[in-house]
Amino acid sequence: MMTMLKYFLSCLFLSFFCNCDCLHLTGNWNTGQFFKFLAKFGFQKTDNHDHINTLGFIYGNITSQGYDASVKHKATFVVVDRQNFLDFYRQRVKYDFNRNEVCKAMFEKIDTVSYDRNCKQNGTEDFLRRVPCPINELCEDEDSPERVVNGYQFTYAVQDNNQARFWYISLVACYREGADNNCTWKESSAENLNIDYDIWLANGNPYGP
Repeated sequence: MMTMLKYFLSCLFLSFFCNCDCLHLTGNWNTGQFFKFLAKFGFQKTDNHDHINTLGFIYGNITSQGYDASVKHKATFVVVDRQNFLDFYRQRVKYDFNRNEVCKAMFEKIDTVSYDRNCKQNGTEDFLRRVPCPINELCEDEDSPERVVNGYQFTYAVQDNNQARFWYISLVACYREGADNNCTWKESSAENLNIDYDIWLANGNPYGP
């Protein structure tokens, strides 16, 4: 398992690492595929003397034409550092025939630190978004609309005052059900939801002058 994981991460480095200021991702994903890795991107070290211009940013739109929340469940957009990604990715093959258990296992470590307004109000990390987001509206997890880059549905700000770091971006057909201490992860792959994404990853200020 570890050999395959190291090979996978090596391939990611060769295929997706962008030694540049920005990366633009567009495409379509069906939840029937369960998991889709999107990119590995290196964000610069944050300079406290030039804060806004040295943050990393991830922003974009993730939608589904004709999506009806009363009929189909959502998926999750995941943005995590290497430490959290390794466990998240490794757990995806733990239960071959029970994807509800896979979802629980994948998010077990992330849930110890990730914020969610319904389930994890004491969380300190902004790792997750419920997707698809409503067309022409902000994602439901965006609690600070003023921080969202104009024309887009979500924005993450990546800050690291110690060093430059890689971050990993993916989509997975899992969703949270319940509230507070009764939240649990469920899988939504059988619903075959088509999701379109248009995502920017950037070093530096995306807001303009």
